[in-house]
Amino acid sequence: MFKVLSSKVVGGVFIIAAILKLISIDEFEIYIYSFNIFSFLLTTFVSRIIIIGEFILGLFLILKINYRFVWKTSLIILILFTLFLTYAAIFRQDSNCHCFGELIELNPLESIVKNLILILLLLLSQQSAVSGQRSAVKVLVVLLTCSLVVFIISPPDSIYKMIYSTEKEVSSIDL
Repeated sequence: MFKVLSSKVVGGVFIIAAILKLISIDEFEIYIYSFNIFSFLLTTFVSRIIIIGEFILGLFLILKINYRFVWKTSLIILILFTLFLTYAAIFRQDSNCHCFGELIELNPLESIVKNLILILLLLLSQQSAVSGQRSAVKVLVVLLTCSLVVFIISPPDSIYKMIYSTEKEVSSIDL
């Protein structure tokens, strides 16, 4: 029972993190942009892709959709996030790593501990990896729906400016 529950907890954390990042998307974008890796335009898309990815991983972990693949992907993502946080902890003095947006502040060290706990929970749930396969069409529908919802709830500024005029009315030509 603990093995089944542990993967659901990790999935829940991914979903909560995605929702909280989406709520404070502007601050999350600025945080990613502060690393000077991407242009701001690309950063607006990368931030949303991260949110979509976390939400989908969490949803697929909970529902056991393509479980083995999602389990491995989640483990790799958590390890990569932990390496990124290690860099941030060593070379930057961030008071908030934005792992849970602006609503729950964690510094990089606290978030590393959180990730290590999540990795441990994933490793404990490994033996419960009953592969719940779903049809490719259902998986594609979930992926597209999650992606559209994120971009509709909070479109990148560049898209928002193309769709809406200065009077805040929808531009039917651009739409």
